[in-house]
Amino acid sequence: ADEDPILQANKKNISHEKHYSLYPTVMIERLGIDVHFQKLHIGTEMLIFIKACFLDLLNKTGCRFIL
Repeated sequence: ADEDPILQANKKNISHEKHYSLYPTVMIERLGIDVHFQKLHIGTEMLIFIKACFLDLLNKTGCRFIL
C-alpha cells in the first residue's frame, strides 16, 4: 500500500502544522463566553451542537475532524 507520490512530495515540502489542511476538518479557532454567562454551560452546549451537526447521517460536508 504505497502512498500517492504527489502526497509524499507535498509532505516533504509542508511543515508539520500544515498537514492538517490535508484532512477535511471543522476548525473552531476561538470560542468565548461573556463573563455574565459563564458557568451556564453555554460553551459546552455549543460544542455538543456542533459535534451533533457533523455526526448527523445527513451531513454531506465530508469533515472527519473537529479541531
